[in-house]
Amino acid sequence: MAVADLCYLVVGAALFLAVVLPAALRRLPLSAPMVLVLVGLVLGLLPGLPDWWVDPTAHQAVTEHLTELCILVALMGWWR
Repeated sequence: MAVADLCYLVVGAALFLAVVLPAALRRLPLSAPMVLVLVGLVLGLLPGLPDWWVDPTAHQAVTEHLTELCILVALMGWWR
């Protein structure tokens, strides 16, 4: 699987979870961020993934930009 295909798969799964999780967790004592942190933990611990997959120090500029994006998304979600 090419890196671009993997990126599309991860983004598509994240969008799918963003749509489905609020309705699926409505009656459970869980929130969507709790489930997504668990999904990230499972993805990070999967054996066989390349070393760069979980090493934020390998690409510091990408890590910085992703962190900024996450903070902006979190702040916009809080403001709603």
